[in-house]
Amino acid sequence: MPAGTPKIAMFGAGGVAGGSQTFNVSGTWTAPLGVSKVSITGQGGAGNPGSAGNPGCRGGGGNGGCGGCSYSYLWDGCQYNPVAGRGNAPGGAGGKCNVNPQGKGNPGAAGTSPASSGLGYNFPGGNAGNGGTGGNKGNDGNSGNSGAAGSSYTGGPCCGQYGGCRGNAGNVGGAPGGCRCGSQTSGGGGGGAGTVNAASGSSGGTPGGGKGGSGANSCSNGDPGGNGTVLGAGGGGASGSYNGEYGGGGGGGGGGGRGNAGNPGTSGNAGGAAPAATTYNCVSVTGGSNYPITVGGAGSVKISWNPQ
Repeated sequence: MPAGTPKIAMFGAGGVAGGSQTFNVSGTWTAPLGVSKVSITGQGGAGNPGSAGNPGCRGGGGNGGCGGCSYSYLWDGCQYNPVAGRGNAPGGAGGKCNVNPQGKGNPGAAGTSPASSGLGYNFPGGNAGNGGTGGNKGNDGNSGNSGAAGSSYTGGPCCGQYGGCRGNAGNVGGAPGGCRCGSQTSGGGGGGAGTVNAASGSSGGTPGGGKGGSGANSCSNGDPGGNGTVLGAGGGGASGSYNGEYGGGGGGGGGGGRGNAGNPGTSGNAGGAAPAATTYNCVSVTGGSNYPITVGGAGSVKISWNPQ
């Protein structure tokens, strides 16, 4: 009770009865008229525990795979001769954690030490518990594999005649690269994984997966893959390149996989026990005056006076 629990003893020579008042919650003590000296006994509460550490940053999304190089022939007037094909386009970058170099979560806040006080005296609480440590960063998603180079003019082993092998997707949620198909002369890139939904074909998963590069239908170095746009989303794979009519177009690169969630932080540490109660005697007060009393946690403050 804010008003405390008063106890009255016999009257003293000055006509003022002895008594006491105990506070288990904060309140105001009014000194009885005629009382000038009192004793105060107080104790703070036990220290509060620290809060749990924050989880680590989500792992970065895997990068998309590069597109495969083309394989080409040129006619020299007598026969077709193999020549260097076009280069490969880069895959898109996965969304990476940039909170700090390690991606570690922030530590939890320390607890509090609930002190009590009254009549100008302080009664400390138990030691505050330390906050928990931050969690470690989640594992990064796997990058998609690069598409293979286009095969020779005599046929290809993976994607039909002249086509390079498609790049495998990165785990988890990326899409594999494409093959030469129809009017396309090189394989398109696979989409990158979204942080929730997997990619499908060249479309990035949601949210944030990078788009796969479009397959070439004319001489081209390939279309780069799109970047993952949110933390943990995979980048799109690039499409393969193509160098001419007589040759094989490169396979599309696979899309990057999504990063794993950050690891949780540790629990906060418990607070210390409340210190033993302390008593101060012969404390001067003025009868009829009001004095604020603060009680911390499960602590208490007791004011007592002899007959006066």
